[in-house]
Amino acid sequence: MAFECPDCGMVSHHPEDERHGFCAACDSFPEQRPQPRIRLRPWVDPGAFLGRLEAEAGIHFARAAPGGKWVGLMRLMYTTAIVRGRWGVLHSHDERWCYHRPERALVALLAWDGAGDPKGWHRHPSSGRRVSESPDEIDGEDRRVGAVGVEYVRW
Repeated sequence: MAFECPDCGMVSHHPEDERHGFCAACDSFPEQRPQPRIRLRPWVDPGAFLGRLEAEAGIHFARAAPGGKWVGLMRLMYTTAIVRGRWGVLHSHDERWCYHRPERALVALLAWDGAGDPKGWHRHPSSGRRVSESPDEIDGEDRRVGAVGVEYVRW
């Protein structure tokens, strides 16, 4: 499960954050957050913002997604990733799903509606989640995963 801060929109996959409503980005609990610290920028022109994502941040095939977010494709040194960020925030993203091949990432991005997780990823760095590619992989509790395509956590 994921906890999304109602103030800044950051997402945490840590179960204790969800249980207590703690946001590491705001560094606060709900009772300590009388007003949002970060406000989404709804006045940002959609066409201009999406163009700047590509030109300045290297995010390709960017588009608007549900919940005041954007999604797009980002090339990294050893992987290609689908990233999701907050609308109006140019140089950071909240979540990243890694793919071995750029064409698989592009197909997944184009088929994805922007809610939940896209299909076909092998690693979600901020949550420690991975999808096994071999039955011999070891999870975070030193247990053998046992099959291909199993989602598990390893930090």
